[in-house]
Amino acid sequence: ADIVINPKNTYEIYTVTSDRGLFRSTDGGYTWHEFSTELARISAFNKVVMFRMDPVSQDRLYLAIANGLITSENRGRTWSYVNILIPPQKLPVDAVAIDPSDPRIIYVGVGALMYKSEDGGANWSVMKLDTLKRISIIAIDPKNPQSIFLGMKSVKK
Repeated sequence: ADIVINPKNTYEIYTVTSDRGLFRSTDGGYTWHEFSTELARISAFNKVVMFRMDPVSQDRLYLAIANGLITSENRGRTWSYVNILIPPQKLPVDAVAIDPSDPRIIYVGVGALMYKSEDGGANWSVMKLDTLKRISIIAIDPKNPQSIFLGMKSVKK
């Protein structure tokens, strides 16, 4: 579902599979560590949708999952839920993006709602898009972080 390579250490690779979760390799893909034990500690073993690494601090990780957004401050050893007031009927979290120029700015896509935090996830604003589609990916222009692009997917009824 997702592959992320650490830009500061290309031997460190993270991969997400929707049915088996998050994996990390620190040797360029020869061996892999599965995070199922770490994620099970907070009951975050639901479908993993997307993975993101903080562009400044590679210790900070984010996972968009079926029942919310979780984060780790220590490269995945421990995880906790990010407190976002998402209506349960709108879950799962489909997309997450971190501003490359200011990692305190986080965007989360849930259905047709886009959440934005400017303080690392402590407070959130929400914008409802006028569409029946779900946000599936959020991309931020690294040269102009005010330019945000959304990919959408059709909702199956």
